[in-house]
Amino acid sequence: MKKKCLRVGLTGGFGCGKSTVRHFLHEQGVATIDADTLARDIAATDAIAVARIKEAFGDDVYSADGELQRQLLARRAFASPERIGQLNRIIHPRVRALVDEQVAGYRTQGHRFVVIEAALFYETGWYKKMDYMAVVTAPEDKRRTWLEKKRGFSQEEIDRRLQHQLPLQEKEAKADFLIRNEGDLDELRRETRKFLEWLQLKAAG
Repeated sequence: MKKKCLRVGLTGGFGCGKSTVRHFLHEQGVATIDADTLARDIAATDAIAVARIKEAFGDDVYSADGELQRQLLARRAFASPERIGQLNRIIHPRVRALVDEQVAGYRTQGHRFVVIEAALFYETGWYKKMDYMAVVTAPEDKRRTWLEKKRGFSQEEIDRRLQHQLPLQEKEAKADFLIRNEGDLDELRRETRKFLEWLQLKAAG
C-alpha cells in the first residue's frame, strides 16, 4: 500500500512573497509545484485553451506568430469579475489535471508531501482538495512597494488585481499555517523553516 502524499496549498495576497517561500522550500529538497506558471504555459501553448481564449478575449491577444500577449490578456481579463472567471474556467481544469499528474509522480518517488503554489486557491474553491493550506502574509505597504519597484506594476494595476482576490485577512483566517513576511529575506527563510518543520510533523502522522 502506497503511503499518503499530503497536498499542501501555498497561497497569499498579491505581492506577499509566496513564490519566494516556494523557492526556499525547493532549496530544502521539498517537492513543489508552481501552478501559476503551469497556468501561464497552458494559456500560451495548449491548443484547446488558446482557441477558447481567442474566442473569449479576441484573436489579438496572440501575436501574428502565435505568442501570447500577456499584458493585453491581463487587462481584458481583469476588467471585471465575470471576465476573470471566464478565463479561470478555461485554464483551471487543465492546471488541476497537470497538478494531479505531478503529485502522483512525486508520490511514486516517495515524497510524503507536495507544496502547491497558486494565487487563487480560496477564490476558486480548489483549497477544498488540499490536506492543508498555508498562507504567506505581509504588510500592504511592503507589498505595494515591492510590486511597484520590482515588478513594475502601477498602483492602479495593483488595485485591480487585489479586487479579484479574497482579502488577505480572510485568507489568514482560513489558513492551517501562517508564514509571516514582515522582515528581510533571512527572516522569511526562518519562517519558511518553521513551516517545513510543521509539515514534517504532519507527514509523520
